[in-house]
Amino acid sequence: MKCRNEKGLTLVELLAAVTISFIIIGVIYAVLNSVITQSKSDMARKYFVKEQTAILQYMERTMENIDDVEPDDESDDGTFTRFKAVAINIDVAGDGTYQKSSTDKTIAVSDGNLSVGGTIVNSDEISLDGTTFTVENGSLICHFVMKDTQNHFEKKIYASYKLGEEGDQ
Repeated sequence: MKCRNEKGLTLVELLAAVTISFIIIGVIYAVLNSVITQSKSDMARKYFVKEQTAILQYMERTMENIDDVEPDDESDDGTFTRFKAVAINIDVAGDGTYQKSSTDKTIAVSDGNLSVGGTIVNSDEISLDGTTFTVENGSLICHFVMKDTQNHFEKKIYASYKLGEEGDQ
């Protein structure tokens, strides 16, 4: 009777084990790569929404006490991309008389940036090209076109801000 030495692996067994290991590693890599790609996309979309919210909140605070707008570049269809937001202030002077004064901020969209009083509101990754403003029925209507230039997201948002003094409403 012959006795066989079964202490080692054959070449076929070794190749089968390596092949199975590579298949398992390939599947794990594909799943991890997919999860990482999806996570980056989700983070980019969340950042885009966060930027939209920040821009809209900034405009909301800016337009809070605005009584009138004076367009600088109004086109034939009534749209404009640059205007002065005017707030009329009434102060009581030392002699008891009322003094009327006004303050204004220039709001403009140029080169893809929204600037309020010279301060750029959006980040470098967000473009507002295509954004326009109109005045209708005593309200400033903002047609925002926000684009994420790196991830190719785009969102159109319409916002309305009532103009005029509280006593006029």
